[in-house]
Amino acid sequence: MDKQIIKSVISYLIITGVVFGISAFVLAIYSVIAGGMLSSYMKKHNYDKWRDLSTIDTFLGKVGPGARDSFKIMEYIRGNEDDKDSYIKKLKDRIKISIRYTSIFFAASLFSLLSVLLIVFVSSH
Repeated sequence: MDKQIIKSVISYLIITGVVFGISAFVLAIYSVIAGGMLSSYMKKHNYDKWRDLSTIDTFLGKVGPGARDSFKIMEYIRGNEDDKDSYIKKLKDRIKISIRYTSIFFAASLFSLLSVLLIVFVSSH
């Protein structure tokens, strides 16, 4: 292959990988912010559920309320519980969408940047 074409493809893949990586990072930050908004709202309006979600059972005993149990929170976000409250439903939907696109953009970034490594490796041999 022509060296100029290879350089152009590598440049394109690097730029694409960086753009997707930055997008994934921004969406991940948005997801954290929306999660904080959900936690604050639930603490004020649904304290019992907030206490349940923010208490972690460990082998040393319970930690919380106020701790972050990611597994409980993700299960809650994916479920239909409390969807009657329109604000909670809206935040849960936003978090689900941002996590979905964060995953897609991260995978695209990783694919682009790994493709660069593959092209460099193959073209050098």
